Amino acid sequence: TPALRDAWLAGLRNLAAKLTIAQLAQADARLVEAAVERFVGEERAQLREAIMQRVAATPPNEVTAEHAAILLRLARLRLANNRPDAAIEALDRANGQAPPAELQPLRFEALLRLARYDDAARVFAEPGRWISSLVQFIDQRPDTALAVATEIERRFPDLNGDAKTTFEAARARLKPAGAGAGANGGGGGQGAGNGGGGNNRD
Repeated sequence: TPALRDAWLAGLRNLAAKLTIAQLAQADARLVEAAVERFVGEERAQLREAIMQRVAATPPNEVTAEHAAILLRLARLRLANNRPDAAIEALDRANGQAPPAELQPLRFEALLRLARYDDAARVFAEPGRWISSLVQFIDQRPDTALAVATEIERRFPDLNGDAKTTFEAARARLKPAGAGAGANGGGGGQGAGNGGGGNNRD
């Protein structure tokens, strides 16, 4: 219920203020377990945000590797809840302290979902990364996948070998925007920036 959620939120904010940075990740992990039977979807995300919000407000010059680990966790949560713009805010604050191998794939996914393709290309320029993301998006967010596929065709017109084969197979699985709308009266797309993708580890 809203009252129960609000009580949890207040308690978690008070708890977070007393914990060390190292303890916050443990608290979030335990919260996932404790809240799973009581809260779902957006409510659970709000509770987890309450735990990690303290770190999100840390001045950039005070962010340490421990802070960055929490910020990566927060970015994954925000991506999982269709908030790629907010995920980028967390990643920007973690930049310089988080391992690039963990940060860059999350940033790339968020930028693709926001249709910020030139910025995405500054993260990963090689077509293989774009195609892998396309495959990842197909089942979860087909509208985003369709937009990314169109951008791949524009950006990499000379694909060959395995990259071309993988891309063509993925492209064949996509339906044009709006396909199927006539039968169900439903619309086609949500827009390129509203998609979802992988990398949603807790």
